[in-house]
Amino acid sequence: MVADSFPGGVDPRRAGRGEIRARVAIQGSNVEALTGDETFRIPIARCSLERDGTKILLRDPQSSLLIWSDDDGILDALERAQRGTLKEQVGRIRGAARRRRVLKQLAKVLVAAAILYAVSIPITRWAVKGGVPKVADQIGESALQHLNLPSGVAPTVEKRLGVMAEQLKPVNTLSTHSVRVLLADYADAHSFGFPPDVVIVTSGLVCGADEPEIVTAAVAREVAHLENHDLHAQIAESVDWHTPFLLVTGDITKLRDEMLDYADSKRSPGFSEAQDTAADQRAIALLKQAGVHLSSGQDVATLTARLKELEADPSEKAPPRPAAAATDDPLDWSKVRAEACGIIGR
Repeated sequence: MVADSFPGGVDPRRAGRGEIRARVAIQGSNVEALTGDETFRIPIARCSLERDGTKILLRDPQSSLLIWSDDDGILDALERAQRGTLKEQVGRIRGAARRRRVLKQLAKVLVAAAILYAVSIPITRWAVKGGVPKVADQIGESALQHLNLPSGVAPTVEKRLGVMAEQLKPVNTLSTHSVRVLLADYADAHSFGFPPDVVIVTSGLVCGADEPEIVTAAVAREVAHLENHDLHAQIAESVDWHTPFLLVTGDITKLRDEMLDYADSKRSPGFSEAQDTAADQRAIALLKQAGVHLSSGQDVATLTARLKELEADPSEKAPPRPAAAATDDPLDWSKVRAEACGIIGR
């Protein structure tokens, strides 16, 4: 018996040979399956992990060999093997398992309510609005992954957006108590947010803002919408008779697509007047609490008004593209704007 071995099997994919029961263990730089007659090996550096039901599958992309175990304990051993070579793959499998557990818990809630059709829609709307926070958060994370935003293409812009996120981190009331500010390579002047804590600003908005406080105001406004669960409420309104059953089966595509509409200024349904007013007021408070530096003679209300003008008609309100200033400050706003303008060809 091999120490720290796990029940499982091996499929050598040879003619006349099917799946064989085996003990699976990590030995040095290999994953080994010991059948008693033979030992099959896959180098850890070549292992490809996936889950199939209760089985953890280990494949060798360079051969037809497949080793598996139905003991989840093997994940701990794989995570430690070869100084964490497989740590990312193990994390992906565990993350998928966590998501399945969340959806299973949601399914239990919804199945209990689905006995009465008239009750199923209100309960689902309650869950999406924030009654079950993980539901809306999962939809937001799925929408963010679907956008597949570029990373590293505008390092100066991304660093400056990171500074803005840090400014608002101590004063927001989001569930994560943090803010992630990301860049979208869109030409229109637009900002939007996804739960639980992501705010996205477009290259067009950064390019058109003649001072950074305008963009900070946009971020603060989106943080306010996230704090107030405005997007949750809007998405909940799209729940119809078959949405509860889709969620029970783990299908969030419909709600994710509704959320993605807010990423496109031409498709976005926007928020209600009451939601926008409350978000503007909260944004002003956030900016004041964060101590956002304002130009002489300027107040926060004026700043948010200029932001709305820029978003409404960027072609007329945006100042001309600046030349990158000859300064040692890597976060100089003229440099940031020039880099953002370059992304969209302005």
